[in-house]
Amino acid sequence: MLLNKILPLIAIVLIPFLFALLMPFFFSQNVLIGPVQPVSIIAMGLLPFLEGILVIATSSVERVRKPAYKFFMPWVAILLFFIISFILQLEDCACWTIGLPIFLLLSSAGGAVAGYFKLKKIDRPGAKREDV
Repeated sequence: MLLNKILPLIAIVLIPFLFALLMPFFFSQNVLIGPVQPVSIIAMGLLPFLEGILVIATSSVERVRKPAYKFFMPWVAILLFFIISFILQLEDCACWTIGLPIFLLLSSAGGAVAGYFKLKKIDRPGAKREDV
């Protein structure tokens, strides 16, 4: 019984964490070449926003209906990414100290956007439970 409750929570955090861990490696292989380094754009803007979207997209509708869940649950994946990258020395402590508030706010914004669209889809007239 406890395992049935823990496994979805692990998946909710693990999927965005793996996404966050793999994206900088993908962009460091010069897949996108241009005047601005794509890693910095992805790391400071898009990555935490998408991580927030992934957390809420993999969550149940019952959890997404809670405003605090949409705001704070994306922080779990961001903090896990912070801890692992700090342990593996992917980033310096000063970088994370400066960037963490930005990451947290952008992940919450991603969670809010994903929650809005997820609830809009389920709350529309004639929507079925299987649509989500």
